[in-house]
Amino acid sequence: MTGSGVRVACSLALAAALMTSAVSAQTPAADVVKLAEAGRKAVDERRYADALASFTAAGKLAPQNASIAFGIGLSAYLLGQNAHAEEYLQRALTLNPRLKDASLLLGEMQYRSGRIAAAVL
Repeated sequence: MTGSGVRVACSLALAAALMTSAVSAQTPAADVVKLAEAGRKAVDERRYADALASFTAAGKLAPQNASIAFGIGLSAYLLGQNAHAEEYLQRALTLNPRLKDASLLLGEMQYRSGRIAAAVL
C-alpha cells in the first residue's frame, strides 16, 4: 500500500469509526473520536508509533469498533509489526466482515508472505 493509499485508508477508517455505533453507551464517544483523529493525523504525518499508541488507546475504550481495530492493524503494519498487524486486521474483519480496507491489507500481507491460499479467501 503506497503512502497516499495508507493515508486514504486511514481517513476512511476514521470516517467509519465516527459513523459506527460500536462505541458503547458507557464509553465517552468524544474520547474515542479524539484518539482516532490523533491516530489518523499521526499516520498522515508518518508518525506510525504515535498512530499505534492513539489507536490502541481508542481500542481500549471501544473494543468492538472494527474501524479502530483496523487503525491498530494499519499502524502496526506500517511499523513492520506484521504479526500484530494481522491479529488486528483479523479482529477488524471479525467485527465487520465488510471492512474492505482491512481485507485488502490483510490479503496483501498474506500474499507477500507466500500464503497465497489464505490471501485469496
